[in-house]
Amino acid sequence: MAEEFNVAELDEISRSFAEALFALYPQWRHLGVAQREQGDDHAYLELNVASPGGKERLLISTEGGEVTVDFGGYHSHFDWPPPEEDLLGHSNEPMAFIAGILTDQLFAASAWSGTEWRGSWPTSPGQKVPTADYVLAGAKTIRVRSWSGQQDADFALE
Repeated sequence: MAEEFNVAELDEISRSFAEALFALYPQWRHLGVAQREQGDDHAYLELNVASPGGKERLLISTEGGEVTVDFGGYHSHFDWPPPEEDLLGHSNEPMAFIAGILTDQLFAASAWSGTEWRGSWPTSPGQKVPTADYVLAGAKTIRVRSWSGQQDADFALE
């Protein structure tokens, strides 16, 4: 059995987030790593979770006093503790974002020109590709990545 991750050495925000995360996903506790910047007394959390097929990874970090969730070429930043909603009235809750990824209700889409990343965004089943020029300018391929891998697809752009 893997050793329990001790949240005591984490900074206050990281500790609070880690406790909430591990309450929902106790099977991830042993994956937690306390990272420390040189000269810092307290550490932040880093977590690296392999998808079921092992092709993608869910990376979670509390570096810099915020929660960053990274998956499939897209990442998003969240405050912790989360506000009730953002300025546009949308939920800004990292746990909901993580749950969306894990249940294949939220995918990561990214635009590529060969090996050059052009932009990325979250998407969901049935959602159309954005047409923003700043994302698709020069892109040749759109990659969609899902947690299960069952919704993964690459689309050539004309």
